[in-house]
Amino acid sequence: MAFVLIALVLQGLVFGFFCGYIAKEKGRSYGSWFALGFFFSILAVFALIAVPKIESAARVIGDSGWRPPAAPDRLAPVTPPPQPLFDGQRDIALPAYQLFLTKRFAIEKNNTLDKFVIGNDVFDDLPAVLADADARYGKQLAELAAQKLQLEREASAREQRRLESAQRELAQAEQSRAQEESRRVESAALAQQQAECRQKVIRKAMPWAIGAAVVVCVAAGLLIRQHSIQEEATRLAWQTPGKVIKDCADCPEMVTIPAGSFDMGSGANGSPEEKPQHEVKLPGFLLARTEVTQGQWRAVMGNNPSHFKDCGDDCPVEQISWGDAQLFATQLSQKTGKTYRLPSEAEWEYAARAGGKGEWGFGDDESQLGAHAWFNANSDSKTHPVGQKKASAIGLQDMHGNVWEWVQDAWHGDYRGAPSEGSAWVNGGDQARRVLRGGAWNDIPSILRSADRIRSEPDYRDFFTGLRIARTN
Repeated sequence: MAFVLIALVLQGLVFGFFCGYIAKEKGRSYGSWFALGFFFSILAVFALIAVPKIESAARVIGDSGWRPPAAPDRLAPVTPPPQPLFDGQRDIALPAYQLFLTKRFAIEKNNTLDKFVIGNDVFDDLPAVLADADARYGKQLAELAAQKLQLEREASAREQRRLESAQRELAQAEQSRAQEESRRVESAALAQQQAECRQKVIRKAMPWAIGAAVVVCVAAGLLIRQHSIQEEATRLAWQTPGKVIKDCADCPEMVTIPAGSFDMGSGANGSPEEKPQHEVKLPGFLLARTEVTQGQWRAVMGNNPSHFKDCGDDCPVEQISWGDAQLFATQLSQKTGKTYRLPSEAEWEYAARAGGKGEWGFGDDESQLGAHAWFNANSDSKTHPVGQKKASAIGLQDMHGNVWEWVQDAWHGDYRGAPSEGSAWVNGGDQARRVLRGGAWNDIPSILRSADRIRSEPDYRDFFTGLRIARTN
């Protein structure tokens, strides 16, 4: 108790000092606010401690059901306050009557009776009350025991089910682990068998593989050597002027073109109709050294359709259609007994490139074009006598410029599906148009490229369309 009082005083002092300090800061009386803080803090703490205890005591008294006995007409001695009733042997409070029992003596009709008050009820026979309470308590105890037993059984059943479920899961996990281990062992055995089989196959096939590799290497070496020899022979053939053949006095001079292969068309920088670039292998053939002249045309056909007649007999014949060129080849063949014809597109480009891969037969240097061709920069807008410009390595002249040259092929928009052996591509495509090559006196340098190609109707004639004749070897 002393400790509680000391604690109350100390907290009152602390709160009083705090209130006085705040009041001093605000410019008010320190002492008055100290006293107020001390007093009210003790009062508040006391209320916090005392009020719950008072409420608890009042609740106990109210729950006990105890009431002061009413004063009879003639007062009788009253027993002390009631005491709780217990069964001393079992030390069990009566659950149905957890109240306080009070005994009082009353005088009724001049008789003194012992009465027992439980709550607001008055009983004459206390043993009977106790027996009834014991019976009720025993019944409740039995019911509680039965409920407890049922709950224990249910809990045991749940535990048993949980244990059985855990055992099943454990068994399944063990079975899965065993199966996984079995699969792993089988996979390892299968992998081992496969590895052994591979080793056996490798050991058996190794000699054959080595032999095949040797054969392939030897064959590849021979093919490479043969290709190199062919390339060297082609290079030497193109570096040497071809043999010139003339079947009659008025016939065109024919140059022998060696067999070989080349990449026809243009690469990335070419026009769509010049693609795709593809390899073509050709047999040897004969091609006229120059374009057919006006004099040669007159000797075979008996007329001269040219626009530039004043140029002379050595100038290329022009205003020739594809059909006119076919007729000239037919009559020249009849005159000589040889097979003359228009060259195929592949034969014309192969001869124009003269074994090279440049834009023109002499290479890629456009500044040299004037030495090899008549075109818009040097032609003075007319044709010129053939054979005045430099010849190619094989001995051909005027392959670029002067007049366009008809070839045998029908027009196709590109080279997809083109023949690879150098023959004329006469099937499919645009049968209403034929191909011209080489450019003319009025064209720019890019039109004179070896890969450039145009189309026109077979009956088209103009003062820049001519021909160059070919002959089967």
